[in-house]
Amino acid sequence: MPLTRECLKQKFMQFDTTGDGKLTFDEFKHHICEILKVDVSDLACHTIFDDIKKGSDDYITLEEWLNALDRKSLKDVGQKELEKTFAKFDLGGDGKITKCELKKVLADLHCKVTDKEVDDLFKEVDTSGDGYITVQEFVKAFYKEIHQE
Repeated sequence: MPLTRECLKQKFMQFDTTGDGKLTFDEFKHHICEILKVDVSDLACHTIFDDIKKGSDDYITLEEWLNALDRKSLKDVGQKELEKTFAKFDLGGDGKITKCELKKVLADLHCKVTDKEVDDLFKEVDTSGDGYITVQEFVKAFYKEIHQE
């Protein structure tokens, strides 16, 4: 099921564990790490968090959350945008993401992942089992994740 506005509201309420209508950085980071199943760095989380919140306050409101996610529906992200994201991980430029490339990019973003977490990700995304993630597998995994809600 695609992410509807109502689904986005429900996600906000899940993230807002205090129920005060304000999503703090700590709440945001906790849930991002939980969803991605990796320890995402403060720097990486702040990049996203600060892009969503528009005021000088230190929290995200429901309106900011919806506006940020309404900029472009996840289901409408195009092939070119996904290819650009893929290219950031494809350090060798050969059309394949290796485990080493994935670990390097994540390390550069200060995200801590174990070898097991990388192996588990590859088992799920590398559907051909050739030890690489191709752009086709990357796109397929992206759309699979946004339609699981």
